[in-house]
Amino acid sequence: ETVVLPNGKEIKPTQVLGLERPGQTVAICLDSRPCQNSVRLARNADLLIHEATFDDSRKERADETCHSTGAQAAQIAKEAKTKKLLLTHISARYEKNDAEEFLAQATRIFPNTILGQDLMRIEV
Repeated sequence: ETVVLPNGKEIKPTQVLGLERPGQTVAICLDSRPCQNSVRLARNADLLIHEATFDDSRKERADETCHSTGAQAAQIAKEAKTKKLLLTHISARYEKNDAEEFLAQATRIFPNTILGQDLMRIEV
């Protein structure tokens, strides 16, 4: 969309964006709390990589520290109509055996969710 600067100058998308190209789209949202810009960024993406520092029981702490929960990331993926969600940047406070519940909180909202792992490869 065209953006109008405070001085009245208009900036059109064609002035700052390249030509649209076929292929897959990956959207990355890190160190951010939920917002509509994340939804816009991830709109129709093949893969959304989103931070999920806290589980849903620490939603207030996530907000205080400008982070997201897995459930919040899943809601963004759902609203954005992404195809797949990969959760990353999970706090070290969570043990491996917490992963199942962490993932369950997200998959209740967005079923096609996976937890990222170090050196993981994913097909888009």
